[in-house]
Amino acid sequence: MRPRSSLATFALVAWLAPALACCSSRGSDAAATAVPTLRQYRIAPPGGAPVTIEVAIPPGWTEEPGSPGEPRFGISDANARLLTFAALELLGDAAARMKKAIAAQYGAEAGALERRDLPGGRVWIVAREAENLHARLFVPFEGGVLMGVAILAREAESRLPEIRAAFESIAIVAAP
Repeated sequence: MRPRSSLATFALVAWLAPALACCSSRGSDAAATAVPTLRQYRIAPPGGAPVTIEVAIPPGWTEEPGSPGEPRFGISDANARLLTFAALELLGDAAARMKKAIAAQYGAEAGALERRDLPGGRVWIVAREAENLHARLFVPFEGGVLMGVAILAREAESRLPEIRAAFESIAIVAAP
């Protein structure tokens, strides 16, 4: 038998390696290395002009049927009661808009919740309720605030880092 050229061997290995890796990976390993899908959505505040966002949707998230401009997601192996994006049209500078948006969602309790101020004026808040986790990422844009919204069963708390990472990938593409 004649030996194969090194170029042919390289091509064969380059072609087979990804296929073999997928076949031999356990489910959790494959999910950990899977790449998010970049998607765009037009989210309209009640009575306001829509804002266009781009977000990296993780593998294992499924888009559920819903109204256009109101995407809802499910997460494999997690009880996500609500996972979506929403926008509020608000007046004032970015800091005032954020303060109003957070107050509208959490009221007087906002100061007692787990809060992380992030770059770009963004805010991550988690409220731990008896049966649910209520997490939001607030993203200011000209004329309002966009929110990544997650309401999960308490037993799905281990999914919060994945949700936060997805929400932190939100980019405002076009605002009114």
